[in-house]
Amino acid sequence: MARIAIVLNTSWNIYNFRMELLRRLREIGHEIIVIAPEDEYTSKIFFEFHHIPIKSRSINPFNDVHIFFNFVRIFHKVKPDILLLYTIKPNIYGNFAAKLLGIKTISNIAGLGTLFIQQSIVTTLAKLLYKIALKVPGKVFFQNNEDMELFAQGAIVQQHISERIPGSGVDLARFYPVAQNMKEKGEKFVFLLFSRMLWDKGVGEFVQAAEMMLQGRTDVEFQLVGFLDADNPNAISGDEMNKLTELQYIQYVGVTDDVEQMIARVDCVVLPSYYREGVPRSLLEAAAMAKPII
Repeated sequence: MARIAIVLNTSWNIYNFRMELLRRLREIGHEIIVIAPEDEYTSKIFFEFHHIPIKSRSINPFNDVHIFFNFVRIFHKVKPDILLLYTIKPNIYGNFAAKLLGIKTISNIAGLGTLFIQQSIVTTLAKLLYKIALKVPGKVFFQNNEDMELFAQGAIVQQHISERIPGSGVDLARFYPVAQNMKEKGEKFVFLLFSRMLWDKGVGEFVQAAEMMLQGRTDVEFQLVGFLDADNPNAISGDEMNKLTELQYIQYVGVTDDVEQMIARVDCVVLPSYYREGVPRSLLEAAAMAKPII
């Protein structure tokens, strides 16, 4: 069996989205290594772990050169047979390092994020780096046809190694339909948006829609759940969130690791995102629990 290393830009991402994949790979006999920046979720990851500093916001070329050499150092140390690469910097600089060391890779482009929303010189540079880096993997997985077509039409990736998958999957032992009691008269209908608190996720639009509804009724409530001040140029700050939630029935609930309990308590899950998503995990989880989604 193989030594498989998964590489991402946060431990939070691995803990929340990739642990079932890693457990399954271990169950069938593979040895698992995790490579990511340390954060408060690192201690919850019970696999061999190696820290690598990655500043997702940074476009400083010296920082990126440093990331590349860190990948070379760590890959040489742990000697994986194959790398599973997620998010932009691991997909680019991880593939460069893997090429140098002769390591096989699989790239996962779950979504293209902020960088591809507004075209800029940085977007052009990213496409060029992707074009070079994606010559390395044996397979490149996408989560929507638009991203796959964009990369194919721009000759950024070879079509024969590209494949679209229908999302990252949901643990149906954790997310399953729950009995829903009928609403009593006067009981509030609750809408929930949970994601990283980024403007690109449609948080402002969600609040604007909430304010419009609350002008004519008080039997609705709107909740926001997710990290503030994320490592992203479009992150919402604490002060900005305070302004967004000035009205009584619009609430920022904070952060939770028990997302399924939060979904079970609400009536509808909303994600008005124009971020370059793959298949949004929040909507998959809500659908698995038989909740209406917008």
